[in-house]
Amino acid sequence: MKNAWRLLGIGAVLPLLFVSCASVAASTYDGSFPRVVNVCVLNDKEEPASEKIIRHITGNVFREYEERIAVRFVAAAFVASEVDLDIWPPLGVGLEAKDACPKDTEVRMIFSNRRMLFIGEDGKEGELAGLSHDYYGLLVIFNVGGRVFLEDKGGNPALETSLKHEIAHIFGLEHTKDINSFLYKAGNKSQGRWTDEILEQLLKARNKKWH
Repeated sequence: MKNAWRLLGIGAVLPLLFVSCASVAASTYDGSFPRVVNVCVLNDKEEPASEKIIRHITGNVFREYEERIAVRFVAAAFVASEVDLDIWPPLGVGLEAKDACPKDTEVRMIFSNRRMLFIGEDGKEGELAGLSHDYYGLLVIFNVGGRVFLEDKGGNPALETSLKHEIAHIFGLEHTKDINSFLYKAGNKSQGRWTDEILEQLLKARNKKWH
């Protein structure tokens, strides 16, 4: 649902016993110079993730986005965040994150070691890998430390698949039914690939503005 928090498996639902990530091939961008997007990286002050892990996964995922759609995400600031991640919808979170970041950053990415659990429609407990909001250009990746060695069904790092999934959402993309794609509704159950369907949509949305 646009302009609303997205669950990574409803955007990012992770079965408790399995989580993961991915990346494969599709065509690459053949057009103009890269669009540069300054990113404010916020580390949850209450349950902080390893900065080394954050830099590793963002570096890999940012590189893929630049290669595929010529959007160069630049980590312009690293900030310790006291944002309340339990607030829904994220009006408060969006404004808090924006206020904590330099004015020249367009996108806010929050990383946390906290686990975000929920009870699904089937009555079973699940875990969210991430959340995102395409109006604010805001995303959250949960349980970074607990998922660092996990993989998606394609054998790709789970955290990287989660981040690619949520970045696609902030560009306004919806889930796909294609289990090969990292934007499959349960991203960590996917093959984690860049599919032609998702690449085409991202190329159309690459100039999106956030608030």
